[in-house]
Formats: sequence, C-alpha cells, structure tokens
Amino acid sequence: MKEGREYIETSNGLLTEKVHIYYKKNMISAWRLSLMDVYTTDHGAITEIPYVPINEALEGLPGKRKQFPQKKIKEVADDYMAQVGVYAIESSGGLTFIEVEKPLEQLPSYMESMKRHYVCDGCGATGVSNDDIDHSGENCSVCKTGKMARAVDVDVKKNMQRIRKLVEKYAEKS
Repeated sequence: MKEGREYIETSNGLLTEKVHIYYKKNMISAWRLSLMDVYTTDHGAITEIPYVPINEALEGLPGKRKQFPQKKIKEVADDYMAQVGVYAIESSGGLTFIEVEKPLEQLPSYMESMKRHYVCDGCGATGVSNDDIDHSGENCSVCKTGKMARAVDVDVKKNMQRIRKLVEKYAEKS
C-alpha cells in the first residue's frame, strides 16, 4: 500500500482505495443490467464476479467456458447492491437503479409514482396522473382519438418481495 493514500475495507473484507468502490458498484450494476457473462482475472475488490485465470481469458474461448446463469447474476448483483443501499426496480421499461436509505419505506411510493406516467398510443402525448387510478384505455385529452397507456408498468408487490428478502438478508449480516 502506498504512503498517504486512504484505504477502506470492501464488503468482502479487502482493503482498496475509495474510488475503486465507486467502480465496483458501477461494474456490478452494469453486470446486473446486461446479465451477460463477465469474468475477473484478479483477486481484487470484485469477488462477486466469477474468476478466470488470465491465460484462459486471453485464449478467448467463448462457448467453452461454463456460463454463469442469469438467475445467479441477478442474485449475486442484487445482494451486493443491497449491501451498499442500491436496489434494482424491474419494470416493463427495463431496470431502474435506486439508491435509498430506507428501501422498505421509500421504494413502494417511488414505484407507484412510476405507474402514474402515461403516453398516448395515437399522438405520443405524455401525462402524469395525480391519483392512484389506472387511466389506461382512456381517450387522450390532446388528440381525442388515441388511448392512454402506462409508459412503464411495474409490479410493486413482486419487486418488494425481492427487495424485502435482500433487506432482511443484509440486516442479518450487520
């Protein structure tokens, strides 16, 4: 370790520079987003991603290496992100990553607000409702002929079941 640098402990007990934690969080969230096979060639701060010796990585033998199941990528990435206060919200529009202090309190209302955004299937006009009523299928107030549909649909209950398990698991580790 170099003199004068500030080192911190990672979630897996290794010492690293603070900036590497930023890159770790972004790397793991990108892995979660892509669900693609990603490997590390060292034994550094990112131990969540599968290790492959450098000579195997350089050989570049795609298809010969056992793939990491997408379900496992989600589990490992979600677990790490929960430890650092980041949660993936799954919706019809893809993933949204939210960093919150109180996920069980804050995330349900965030997801409900996501469901309030609408788009017209005719003219593309957008709007946000100020109530909890589903306005899907209503006539567009701009073009009068198109129908409004949720811009993004999110299953709050399903997301919260997954997030609750992560919060409980992380609370057990603390």
